[in-house]
Amino acid sequence: MITPAARPVPKLELTIERFELACGAVLLVSRRAGAPVTAVHAHVRGGPAQDPPGLEGTAFLAGSLVDQGTRDFTEERIAEQLEPCGGELAGDASGIHGSIAGGEWKLLLRVMTSMLTKPTYPAEKVALHKQRLLDRLLVERDDPRAQGGLVFRKLVYGKHWLGRAAYGTLASVKKIELAHLRAHHSANGVAKRAVIAVCGDVDPKAVKRELDRLLARWKPGTSLATEPPRFPERGVRVDAFPAERQQVHLYLGHLGIARSHPDYAALVVMDHVLGTGPGFTNRIARILRDE
Repeated sequence: MITPAARPVPKLELTIERFELACGAVLLVSRRAGAPVTAVHAHVRGGPAQDPPGLEGTAFLAGSLVDQGTRDFTEERIAEQLEPCGGELAGDASGIHGSIAGGEWKLLLRVMTSMLTKPTYPAEKVALHKQRLLDRLLVERDDPRAQGGLVFRKLVYGKHWLGRAAYGTLASVKKIELAHLRAHHSANGVAKRAVIAVCGDVDPKAVKRELDRLLARWKPGTSLATEPPRFPERGVRVDAFPAERQQVHLYLGHLGIARSHPDYAALVVMDHVLGTGPGFTNRIARILRDE
């Protein structure tokens, strides 16, 4: 067997301009001439890692409810402004992401910054979404696929927050109240923990000026110190979630490498080819099914 000579791995390079906004947040802008869409992603460090003990799921609920109304816009008004321009915005435990027709990027930033800094968490919306989450957790309680995944995460990550579900448990979510969501946002939704990325046919300096104006009153807060994560030592660990089902769900894996590692992109592609590709297109699923 002849092994082909090693060739250099193509390196993906993005043209990015980096700014520090007056409020303390970091702004990254990648200009794409002619792009029909402008995308934004505001990431706020912390997320589930800052959930109070016993109240796991707080960051998930606080983030997913930012589009339910702000001090500037009701939920209905947000939809009325974004939908005619093909825009959308959604929140999660770590921030907000969305996109809009390229020329309307100022509207996208105006609504996004309001959701980022001024969510109101209407009581009736909180109650509705909390109940939906509890219903989901109730279904997943007896689901081997869901529980197997959680067991696997605990084996790999141990007591680290990555070892638990970001959306909490039945016991923890039941205890989360409106005051917890507002307190979480007040403590963690601060400028010095935020990185805002914008990509589209935009002038980077114009984006900076607009965000400096929109976020002029955002409280800086304090940044989070970066600490090396503590995971269990590598070794063979096995656990199971017993259930009377006709199908078996198997999870096999180990700690990977940091995203900053130079081989990270290549290994993501390898994972996709071997096992994480959609449907039965990946190699492992195809062999199990057809061979």
